[in-house]
Amino acid sequence: MQTTDSPSTVIDQAIAHNSPLSTTEALAIYDSLDPVDVAFMIGRWQGQGVPSNHPMDGLLEAGNWYGKEFIDAIRSIPC
Repeated sequence: MQTTDSPSTVIDQAIAHNSPLSTTEALAIYDSLDPVDVAFMIGRWQGQGVPSNHPMDGLLEAGNWYGKEFIDAIRSIPC
């Protein structure tokens, strides 16, 4: 990940070009994100797979995974 690229730009480029991120790159992106308030997270969120060359890469999409719903500060469910 280049330091001038935002996390969302790096992820969008990886998806658009089917260019897998390494574990190191993915963790660096995650670690660079600012925390958010719990209230912001409440509700249903649509997820998207990011190519990673992980052995399970693509299984969520193959299973028609949508994302996750955060019920409250403690409970969440896949959807």
